[in-house]
Amino acid sequence: MNELRYEPVIGGVLLLIVPLFMTGCDSFLSEQPKGQVGGEVLESRNGVQTALIGAYNGLNPVEPPQNGIAGGNAWRSDPANWAFGAVASDLAQKGSEPTDQAPVNNIMQHRWQPTNGYFNALWKNRFEGVSRANSVLETLNAVRGEFSESEANRIEGEARFIRAYIYFDLKKNFGNVPLITEESENFAQPNNVQEEVIWPQIESDLEFAMNNLPTVMPDQARANKWAAEAFLAKAHLYQEEWEDALEHFENVIQNGQTSTGVPYELEEQYYYNFNSQRQGADWSENVFAIEMTANDGTGSLSNSWAGYVLNYPFGASPFQCCGFFQPSHDLVSSFKTDSDGLPRPDGFMEAFNGMQEVVKNDQTIKDGGLAADEKFTPPTGASFDPRLDWTVGRRGVPYLDHGPHPGKRYDRAGSDYAGHYHAVKHVWWDRNSGTGWNDNAFFPGSGVDYPAMRFADVLLMAAEAEIEVGSMQDALDYVNRVRERAANPDGYVENSQNNAQALAVVDSESALLNTSPQPFDWVVREDENATYVFLGGDPSDINSWNRYPDPVQNYSIDTYTMSEFTSGAGAERKVHFERKLELALEGHRMYDLWRWGRAETRMNEYFEYQGALTQDVRTDNDYRGANVYPIPQTQIDISSGGEGELTQNPQYQ
Repeated sequence: MNELRYEPVIGGVLLLIVPLFMTGCDSFLSEQPKGQVGGEVLESRNGVQTALIGAYNGLNPVEPPQNGIAGGNAWRSDPANWAFGAVASDLAQKGSEPTDQAPVNNIMQHRWQPTNGYFNALWKNRFEGVSRANSVLETLNAVRGEFSESEANRIEGEARFIRAYIYFDLKKNFGNVPLITEESENFAQPNNVQEEVIWPQIESDLEFAMNNLPTVMPDQARANKWAAEAFLAKAHLYQEEWEDALEHFENVIQNGQTSTGVPYELEEQYYYNFNSQRQGADWSENVFAIEMTANDGTGSLSNSWAGYVLNYPFGASPFQCCGFFQPSHDLVSSFKTDSDGLPRPDGFMEAFNGMQEVVKNDQTIKDGGLAADEKFTPPTGASFDPRLDWTVGRRGVPYLDHGPHPGKRYDRAGSDYAGHYHAVKHVWWDRNSGTGWNDNAFFPGSGVDYPAMRFADVLLMAAEAEIEVGSMQDALDYVNRVRERAANPDGYVENSQNNAQALAVVDSESALLNTSPQPFDWVVREDENATYVFLGGDPSDINSWNRYPDPVQNYSIDTYTMSEFTSGAGAERKVHFERKLELALEGHRMYDLWRWGRAETRMNEYFEYQGALTQDVRTDNDYRGANVYPIPQTQIDISSGGEGELTQNPQYQ
């Protein structure tokens, strides 16, 4: 069973790999790497602190250059589960080229099998994280007398939070997993037991953390008592224990604070949650984030978001690699709003408000799309939720401050393969490249923190629970708080974001035509509040330029009224859809569909819709028919015939 990677001790000697793990600010995680250390070193006050650093590091499971801490490439065990939580859902496609990272095709098309190497890498790296948390607890127990009671309880609370967090991830991915704690004498544990053991352990760990962690922690990277209570509420939600979930959600909403002592509140502007310069001590929406850093001095990607190194625009982009993780047409269409500024959860794929079923784009559906030097005008007279353009890069709209998104020039494969859309939330602003971009490898590393749970997530989970207990007004209020923030015009994507890298900023057509551009340079016209991209030819001819209007003119969003929340089922659908919009591409969607019991219906709708538009999925793809992923066959084979033999999930037997 050694190769299963969930044993916290080897031959009676504690073994822990502790690579450098830094945050975007000075913190306890900024300590130098400790390498391999044995039990005699760790069994000390400093050794426990070292082990705790290693346990936090297990949440971003990366070893230099870009490998998982227990093997496989980092992108296979990414903390945001981009392949398992998003590409497997209706939000995103694998992207890139058909043959690159081919196992993700199987995940995307719901043809996954136990032999898919992505499942094995996820399993091994998550259990390495469990092992590290158990190591902290085992070592702490050996030297507890060197700490005050409050110090010991805090360290134990942090380690148990980490263990609960990782087991939560294992549970929602694989369902039946073996339980290994610091008290386990035999690490060959089965996963098919008569009584549920994982949820009670998660709850016990989170309850201890909630009751023993302080609010203000020595560093914002650490979990505090309110993070523990928020995840405890989420654990109850996943088990449909609505009243227990609400008790904790309401306490978190009314009284919760970040690890730096800032009361929980939605950030004034939506995009602040994904901006490395804003993810500091004042980040009020941060319930718990896995912190990343860009230029940490290690010369590697080990502390940046290495799990996302593939997931940037390719081609002519400034991001180097590699064209994966492309948002779907389905997701883009979901951001359409009606004349009242509201979405249509049950009809977003229909034509309404002047837009056709498919939002106008430069792909033009399985025919190769428009060439980069052909003119394209983004949809006008349309109506979109403004969160669309902080989530999805689409042609003609500012892509942060990197200029107007060029469509096909950012693609890696043909546009009919996966379309022209690209993800935004993990991408750094050019102006923040010092804190946002790690360029120590061919692959780009991001210093944008992964918001594992933010306050908007808490509000929307609480809204779900309120509906289940019949508190429709409270559910409406929570959803509208999220929508009101999205409606803040100060937080819209706007044309002025193109100014920073524009060839020129002018105030007339004559000034525009008097510039000396290279193909695909852009000029901002402030008199029109528009951006012009030079497509080639004669720059003094206005027909050589592609005009892109300010996207703000197409934004329309409003709040719900009680009339939309009179039906429990109708209100539930609206809350579910709000999660799709607010939390898109943040790693939650597939697990949400599973726990709602909506995966089969929604995914079959998606395959029919998306399969008519791109080649990477087909209209005849079907939902896999399982609300968990398969136990990796490699792990079953390793355990075969042993006392702790693993059993495949029934859906795959």
